[in-house]
Amino acid sequence: WAALGAPEIAKRKNAYLRAVAADTLAQGQKLADAWDPAKGNFLGEMANAGTSRSYPTQQNAFNAVSDAFFYVDLLLKNNKVGLPAGLIDGCAAPPCLGNVESPFAKRSKDHIKNNLVGAEKLFNGCTGNGGFAALLALVGGGAVSAKVVAGLADARAKVDALTEPTFEDDLVKNPAGVKALFESLRTLANILK
Repeated sequence: WAALGAPEIAKRKNAYLRAVAADTLAQGQKLADAWDPAKGNFLGEMANAGTSRSYPTQQNAFNAVSDAFFYVDLLLKNNKVGLPAGLIDGCAAPPCLGNVESPFAKRSKDHIKNNLVGAEKLFNGCTGNGGFAALLALVGGGAVSAKVVAGLADARAKVDALTEPTFEDDLVKNPAGVKALFESLRTLANILK
């Protein structure tokens, strides 16, 4: 670095940032195109499962949605809460603040909340009267649906009970609250399974 000099380092940093920005734009455009009805039409692909190219059978679409729920178990419960709190293997001396999702922006708690909002929308549908809950109602699974709804609400309440400014602060000052969130997510994951 010293041999490059400050002007060359600044030039290379700027080139790197331009490349990252261009890639971010390209990836964002791919995502927008995938949802655009005139292009990828993802919503149409899902809605027409059984006759669409992405989901040749309704079972394929059903599996894709049900598989998405395991984000709550594998990533949310384990990686975002359990690992930094030392509640799963991988954190030798808890808390492991370097394992939080957003160590620089300090938005880990917001991401956890938003993951739960996403899971609720996946389960209940974006308008609150569809999604997996509606499917379970059609097949006589109302009791299971009620357990999932209660589990999601409990997990949201446990996140809201973390009152420190950041998740890192909660890990240090309120480990019991973080553990309560982890246990709530564990219960929810077991219901989903």
